[in-house]
Amino acid sequence: MIDQALGQYRDLRARADAKFSEIQTAYSSDFACRKGCHSCCKSGLTVNAIEREELRRFLVARPELVEELRALEMANPHKGKRCKFLGAAGDCRVYEARPLVCRTHGAPLQFRPLDSRDENLRARDVCPLNFTSRGIGELPATSVINLDTINTLLALLCERGFPGVEERAALSVDEILG
Repeated sequence: MIDQALGQYRDLRARADAKFSEIQTAYSSDFACRKGCHSCCKSGLTVNAIEREELRRFLVARPELVEELRALEMANPHKGKRCKFLGAAGDCRVYEARPLVCRTHGAPLQFRPLDSRDENLRARDVCPLNFTSRGIGELPATSVINLDTINTLLALLCERGFPGVEERAALSVDEILG
């Protein structure tokens, strides 16, 4: 069941990547995202069990990367203010297996605010470096990523592959490899 859920998770990742690419292509002048930009690579990000398993498998297949990441954690080039998987030059060392939160950040996101009692209220947000000359509120719904949908699908896939597991893991070698 885990392998089936992981396959579906990979499909979800591919769809998220395609949507990000579609939005970035349509609004290329509004994106500051580029290789080496890491303003969204905050410390303290966590993943659920299915994303942890995907990252675990990725790392287990790359023992040299595990050693590199351990050395990177010890060197702490970003002084604890960035993700532990971020290289000293600002490159994501697990880019191929990065979680959905990383794949969607930078694009305009739409979501229901947690504190809202209104079932129909939706908020939008985007990286402060992007869409600086255009309000994201004016974008059509097809030009934003619906975070509620992604999070719901991610939770369902996690439950399918890891029933009852609610713990989250920090993005660090020790947390992922457990």
